[in-house]
Amino acid sequence: MLSNEVCHRAKLSPFAMTGKLGAAGAATVLAAIDAAVDDGLAYERTRTDMSSSADRPGRVHGRVGEACPECGDTIRSVTYTGYTVAYCPTCQTGGKPLADNTTSKFLK
Repeated sequence: MLSNEVCHRAKLSPFAMTGKLGAAGAATVLAAIDAAVDDGLAYERTRTDMSSSADRPGRVHGRVGEACPECGDTIRSVTYTGYTVAYCPTCQTGGKPLADNTTSKFLK
């Protein structure tokens, strides 16, 4: 969940190479991490018991098919065996939908 939220806040593709971020990009990611953690902690402080990841609100995580809160585009995902990457094409990939590995392998 945290990586989906950090990448969205940083306006960064989920598949961006961290080695190519540079100092400014790294600072943007650090600020996005701080903001995402702060939001998560603020939410947890409103609860009387600890929530599960699925209960926590997020900008993109768990919202596939819904509108992005920043731009209104549809949140999409790339699915792997053990996890799903959620992202906004407009905010994070210049409008380009990423290939979903579960279906793209059948199209080859």
